[in-house]
Amino acid sequence: MPTDEALDLIGAASTAGVVEIGAGTGYWAAMLAANGVDVLAYDIAPAPSADNHLFEGRDAWFPVAVGDEAMAASHPDRTLLLVWPTYDEAWPAEAIERFHDAGGQRLAFVGQGPGGVTGDVRFHALVGNLDRCYPCALGVAGHACTCDVQPMWRCTHQSSLPSWGEDPDRLQIFERIEDPEQTPLATERSSPVAGGGCDGRPSGLTALRELGVLGQVWTLTVIGFCVARAVVVWPLLRRYGVNPWWFLAIDIGTAPMYGLGQAMGVKLIRDATRPMRDALPWIAALLVAFVAPYAYLLASAGKLPTYVILGVALWIVVFGAFAVGRLFRDARRQSTEVA
Repeated sequence: MPTDEALDLIGAASTAGVVEIGAGTGYWAAMLAANGVDVLAYDIAPAPSADNHLFEGRDAWFPVAVGDEAMAASHPDRTLLLVWPTYDEAWPAEAIERFHDAGGQRLAFVGQGPGGVTGDVRFHALVGNLDRCYPCALGVAGHACTCDVQPMWRCTHQSSLPSWGEDPDRLQIFERIEDPEQTPLATERSSPVAGGGCDGRPSGLTALRELGVLGQVWTLTVIGFCVARAVVVWPLLRRYGVNPWWFLAIDIGTAPMYGLGQAMGVKLIRDATRPMRDALPWIAALLVAFVAPYAYLLASAGKLPTYVILGVALWIVVFGAFAVGRLFRDARRQSTEVA
């Protein structure tokens, strides 16, 4: 979904206009045109063509001409725009290769990063979004090796976009790499290829905005659970000399950290472009938030029976391990679903 920031970024990079391949109904083209950008839009089966099951019978937002990835080479003076290019198909990579060979200077990509559902692994290798050949590194069957793919494009700007699901959408602006042979292969780099305005890693605030609806709902659910738990155990806390107000404050105060820790941990572990160390602070926050209320309970209780102390300790160990195990299980499951 386009934002004002995204439209402005594309417009600023497109002094000679935009050529969009795979435009579908032309929604992004229409938004750019309304923003004063000159746009040419192509699709192999523009809406409402019956040959395109995604847009069959739907009205077009903008005039979209019939044309495939070859049209990219016909307009090297313009910025090439690809919006949600088809997952695991070859044409997006072919479009940006043809555009580069024709002398194209700027590329705008709207979609998801590696591990998402836009473009194929070769496409992400060509734009420098990979730090390794994942088919070889992970032994992923059904995906072509990219060990020898030289990046042709360098990211210069990145902007987060509203996401419908758990996977984040983003706009990336790329500039042409004049001599791809001089760019290290993914197997020789430790990070994606990026310029000063696009380091390949979203900031912490950006990552939170990209969390998605499911992650946000999970965080709110955890907060609600903590409030309910504090209310239920209120009488017992008073009986054993624990200040229920302090317990409530700690329980609710650490609930957002717990919910975000698990949601962000899953998100970062499954992100093929982020190293495992990026997830560790969130996992640590998850563990601290989980233990904090029970640590206060044990430290401030007057005379807890032995069985209560043992029960709380067992609860911490068992359910703490369960929380961390679930985090990694969810990350592996979601990564498998995407692959």
